[in-house]
Amino acid sequence: MVELRIEGLERISKIAGAVQSTTPKLRPRLLAGIRAVGKPIVADIREEASSSLPHGGGLNEWVAKSNFGIRSRTSGITAGIRIVGQRSGHDLDVIDRGRVRHPLFGNRKSWFQESVKPGFFSRPAEASETKAQTAVLKVMDEFAAEIHRKASS
Repeated sequence: MVELRIEGLERISKIAGAVQSTTPKLRPRLLAGIRAVGKPIVADIREEASSSLPHGGGLNEWVAKSNFGIRSRTSGITAGIRIVGQRSGHDLDVIDRGRVRHPLFGNRKSWFQESVKPGFFSRPAEASETKAQTAVLKVMDEFAAEIHRKASS
């Protein structure tokens, strides 16, 4: 799981306050806009898993096909997205730290721990952090401008 927090206390606080006071129809649009920022990051994570994890046995494609979710938040003085990856019964966070546990030659009675290149998840997310922060702030500014226009009309 990777969480990107957007810091800009005054600006975010004003926008978050405006979000809380808007009609219920507008808030989901803001959250969807913020989640859209995470879509390219998820694509980068899938690509990194496919290219950096071991190809033999298909671990790379297996991890790349995992479920990745994007959660958005606009509360208090922070706004941001959280990207979570999950695969039923498996801990992708452990794989991101560089460890994989698998049956030895398919024998489920004998398990083996193997080291893999760490960071398939965290590297692309951290590389996108600045771009994601800028994009979330842009979405929030556009939303604030829309609220201001509606309030002025």
